[in-house]
This record gives sequence, structure tokens and C-alpha cells, in this order.
Amino acid sequence: MAQRSRAWFGLLTQRAIKRGAHLSTKELEAAIMTYLASHNAEDAKPFVWTKTADDILARIARFAARTHSAHAAT
Repeated sequence: MAQRSRAWFGLLTQRAIKRGAHLSTKELEAAIMTYLASHNAEDAKPFVWTKTADDILARIARFAARTHSAHAAT
């Protein structure tokens, strides 16, 4: 399931974010919402998170600790 979510967010990035020249956050939000409406009209499926919020926060904490350690060593 994680690969599917990465693929979906990759498509969102390619089709709605990278292709446009967004001059404001409102324009970016509008482009994302337009993509979502189009995507949902074609192939709507619920997104199922496979990790808990605690799992995600723990992973972020581990990344932050590694990053901090790497910068402290230099």
C-alpha cells in the first residue's frame, strides 16, 4: 500500500504541481483541487493509511536525530 500512496503522490506532483507556474499558494491549492476533482471523477478510491500517527512521528523523530547528529559532527 505504501508504494501505491507514493505513486499517487508522485502523479499529483507531476500532473498538478510541477507542470504549472504557481504564483501564489492560492493558485497552487486551486491546481491541486482541480487535479483531485478530476482524479476522483475518474477513479475514486479511499486512501488507507498503513501507519499510525505514532509510527509516522517516531520515524520523523529518528530522521531528526540522525540529521542533528550529522550536523553536530561537522
